[in-house]
Amino acid sequence: MKRDVMQVRGGPMGLYRKAVEDGICRADPAQEEALWKLQELYQKVSDNKTGPKHSGLTVVDTVSTTTNTKTTWWKNVMDSLQDTEKKKKYPQVKGVYLYGGVGTGKTMVMDLFLDALPIPVRAKRTHFHDFMLNIHKRLRDKPNVADPVAAVAHDVAQEVAVLCLDEFMVADVADAMILNRLFTCLWEDGLVLVATSNRAPDQLYEGGLQRDLFLPFIASLKRRCEVHEIRSRTDYRRMVQNQGGVYFHGPGASEALRERFEDLVGGTPCIPVVVPVTESRELAVESASGETAFLTFAELCDRPLAAADYIALCDRFSTIAIDDVPIFTAASKSTAYRFIQFIDVVYENRIRLLLSAEGDPEELFCHILTPDQFKVQKADADREVFVDANIGFTKDRTISRLLEIQSHEYLLSFAERHARELLQYLGRKAVA
Repeated sequence: MKRDVMQVRGGPMGLYRKAVEDGICRADPAQEEALWKLQELYQKVSDNKTGPKHSGLTVVDTVSTTTNTKTTWWKNVMDSLQDTEKKKKYPQVKGVYLYGGVGTGKTMVMDLFLDALPIPVRAKRTHFHDFMLNIHKRLRDKPNVADPVAAVAHDVAQEVAVLCLDEFMVADVADAMILNRLFTCLWEDGLVLVATSNRAPDQLYEGGLQRDLFLPFIASLKRRCEVHEIRSRTDYRRMVQNQGGVYFHGPGASEALRERFEDLVGGTPCIPVVVPVTESRELAVESASGETAFLTFAELCDRPLAAADYIALCDRFSTIAIDDVPIFTAASKSTAYRFIQFIDVVYENRIRLLLSAEGDPEELFCHILTPDQFKVQKADADREVFVDANIGFTKDRTISRLLEIQSHEYLLSFAERHARELLQYLGRKAVA
């Protein structure tokens, strides 16, 4: 029997129906299919007024907190990974893992699900990078626990019943080695996972170090979540592309960026600023004024920075200008990966980003191919290419985000979060 979207009143599908009726978004059959999956999950979670129930097991029931003084913190972590299936299994609600191309609405439908959940359900939405940074910090805070991964998982499950992770993308070996143990414990404690990704589960951490140790997580993920591909043919981010004076490339790009930056700071003197990253580490920004910073690409990506640095940068500044982004080649592979991480953090935090670059967003990544793309395009002798599975897959997301960051809609979301006084000039009233 065909399901009628317009007859649904509650849940994520109800919010979607209202958005279509109000002209905020247009009906998309691929998004609707994904929303039906989330509507079913919404109903199951909502029927349990307090969210998924926990097993009743606590870490101290099964784990001794005393350790040999010669045992290192990392050994405790690695030892804990050897025991992922000893706890008793019990039935639980299956989550949803959504994957598909860039700009197809994965994040939007997940956010509709989250917005629809009743208040008693303990739900949290975060970016995968941020989630894993928090997990590693928690692990460091438990140096004398025999099974720190299980202990951290138990703490998280006490705080969150439904975890929504955006942009599930595993590239770090430290993340890959603990994910199976971490999520096995989270699922055993009753957590429901909703995730979005550009990659199918079987493609996660493809080509990564010691991937054979990661494969059990993929199997668990497919058992614990309903996997659904969003096959929309429309990239909605491209539909709202609007240059708007934030992305400059070609001759005179650096000068145009500097002029735009000077307009934004309004003649206020720029000074060096030190941004705290961790208790023991800081990030130096050579030119900043208030909440606006100016960095060269070399300062941002040639240094050994990581997601934690970029998060700290976006916590401190709401507008960031980056000068002289190059077209990436095999020689700049590591800087390309850092740039992708930076754009993810900027986008998640709705930072206003200004760039000058050697080429347009697609040209920046024209030399990077996935293995499958290389098989098709290897006969192209006009350009030098290199193969990298991780960057090759994530570049489409980055290109799409660089396009969206130029849009009026993105500027509205920036203003709503960071500069509400701008809303009246952007055509939207501020809502208290």
